[in-house]
Amino acid sequence: MSAKKKSKATRSGKSPVRKKTAASPRSGPGSSAPAAVAADPKTPIHQWTNGGSRVLILRCGEVGYNGFQWPTTVGATVVAPDPDRRPVCGGGLHGWPWGLAFGEGKEPDWTVKWLVFAADPADVILLEGKVKCVGPVEIVHVGSMLTAWNFVLAGQMAWSHYYADGAPASSSGDGAPASSSGDGAPASSSGTRAPASSSGDGAPASSSGTRAPASSSGDGAPASSSGDGAP
Repeated sequence: MSAKKKSKATRSGKSPVRKKTAASPRSGPGSSAPAAVAADPKTPIHQWTNGGSRVLILRCGEVGYNGFQWPTTVGATVVAPDPDRRPVCGGGLHGWPWGLAFGEGKEPDWTVKWLVFAADPADVILLEGKVKCVGPVEIVHVGSMLTAWNFVLAGQMAWSHYYADGAPASSSGDGAPASSSGDGAPASSSGTRAPASSSGDGAPASSSGTRAPASSSGDGAPASSSGDGAP
C-alpha cells in the first residue's frame, strides 16, 4: 500500500456525495409550471365606447378647417374630404373624445352650435388629447355647449372611474380624473374653461358676464328673461 494517506471516501469504499441542485422549471406541453399572464392594458379614452360600439366625440361649431361645413341634422353621416391616418393634425374630423382634453387645439365658443358625433374606434386617432376621425361618423346630437356636454358626460365619468380603478386617484395635473386644478381638469372650479368654473365670461357654470351659459343678465344672456335678445 502507498505511504500516502487515502481519502476517507476511498478508505470507506464510498464515492463522494454530490449536492443536489433545484431543477429549473420546464416549459412546453408537459410542463407543470404556470404560464405568464400578460397584463390587461387600460382602454384609452379615444377607444372607449362605454358599453356600446362607438366613441362619442364633442365638437365646437359647425364650420371646420378650410371652411368645411358640418351638417347640423341628427343622423347625418359626415366623411372627411382628405382622410390621413398619420397621427398629425389635419386629414380628418376633429374633436374631443367624450369631452376630455376640452379646448385642446381650439378655443371654445359658447355662442355657436355644439355637435356630438359617433365614430368607430378603429377610425379614431389620438392627437395629444384631441382626436381626428378618418372614417365616416354620425351626428348624434346638436345643441348648445351645455346640452352637448351633458350628452357625453356619463361616458366621460364612466371612463374616469374605470381608468382610475385599482390605482390612486390623482388630484394633480390638468387631465387627472380627480383633479380640481388646471383649466381642463374634470373637477376644476377655477380657470375660464374649467367644467365646474363659476367665474369668467365663458365659464360653463358662470352666472355673470354677457356670454356666460347661466347668465340671467345682458341682452343676449342664455338665461335672461329681459332684453331684446333674451331667449
